[in-house]
Amino acid sequence: MLVRVSRPWQLFQGSGVPRQGQRRTPARDWGPAPAPTWTTAETQLLQPIDSGRKRYYAGTVLAYQAVGQLYPRGLGKLGVADDIEQALIMRIRAGHYPANTRLPSVRELARHYGVNKNTIARIYQSLEQKGYVRSVAGKGVYASEGRVERQPGARVEDALAADLARIVWRAKLMGLQAEQVRELANAAMQRVYGGDQVRLLFVECNSYDAENLGGQVREGVGVPVRLALLSDLEHDAEGTCQDVDMVVTTFYHLSAVQALVSAACGGLPVIGVHAPPEAAGLLRIARAPHGSRVLVVCTEPTTLNTLFNQVRTYNAGIKVETCLVGKCADMSAMMRQADFVVDTHTSHAAVQALQPSAPVVTITFAVDQQSLDFLRGKVEEVASSRLAVARSMVEVEDGRMPTMSSVGTGSG
Repeated sequence: MLVRVSRPWQLFQGSGVPRQGQRRTPARDWGPAPAPTWTTAETQLLQPIDSGRKRYYAGTVLAYQAVGQLYPRGLGKLGVADDIEQALIMRIRAGHYPANTRLPSVRELARHYGVNKNTIARIYQSLEQKGYVRSVAGKGVYASEGRVERQPGARVEDALAADLARIVWRAKLMGLQAEQVRELANAAMQRVYGGDQVRLLFVECNSYDAENLGGQVREGVGVPVRLALLSDLEHDAEGTCQDVDMVVTTFYHLSAVQALVSAACGGLPVIGVHAPPEAAGLLRIARAPHGSRVLVVCTEPTTLNTLFNQVRTYNAGIKVETCLVGKCADMSAMMRQADFVVDTHTSHAAVQALQPSAPVVTITFAVDQQSLDFLRGKVEEVASSRLAVARSMVEVEDGRMPTMSSVGTGSG
């Protein structure tokens, strides 16, 4: 809104924006006073705009009114701690955290918002002083049930709708078209919401293990996971790694994947996870009688080597032979001589096609919990770092003044 003024310096009264070199003081009636000494930026903003018989200082009104409403504490950085505190208050009042419900820990909240743990600790202290939460030593922070004014059914969206409407209205006053505002909003959404979405690429040597182990990673870490085969990396590593933030593979292929990714994608991180054979199948081999002949059949050399060592470790008193599907001279004859056959899901069809008389033990693999915890920590580090960058992009630098070039002004 354009406001007609008779004394330009009165625009600063109650705006919360001190002039350069002046300490901020509560609003007061300045009364008649000589024009103050303006900075260059302020002088530009005080250029009068004539509209018929009226004169408006539109640049100053729009710029300082926008700054005063958006950042009532002045032209400093955005109050990140204040924003987080108000968000928690809003959630408590709306019932997201009912009375006596435990709030996230300091560490969890710091990671979620991409801020220092000390910042969250101070926020919880402030909320406790205001009666919204109570801290229990050794247990955490809980929503209070005392004098908190709760509004069950209230929506966070409703609380933000008025703020968004005011921002859009100011954008219109400053001369921006609807499409320009939409582009700015989309860019801000991408910076804030898209910054913490970490995308993983899981690489394995065969489709079954890629889907099985990749699904375990997706469920265990809770982020999108794209699947790829080792042959995909060998054919086009750069294209396979496009639009991902981290490559994950099992220890069995870590060296090969690391070499391919480093050569094609530079500093893209590669994380290895431990996916040992599940113990249930190996337990049957451990109970095999002393002197039993065991044949291990696989489709991949790395898997064959892994299972050979695992079987020997579980039962040192047995004789172990190996067969790579498609490479053995006479796999059928080897199976007839075996007391047990050990295979995997990828080699199971080839084994069953020969109708073995010996018991077949099919081994499955699973990503261990320690690896999932480690990977989750790495993902949270990347997400937290991105969120901090996104937050810094929407902060206002200390002392930055709006100029006529950044504020659309006009008559009327």
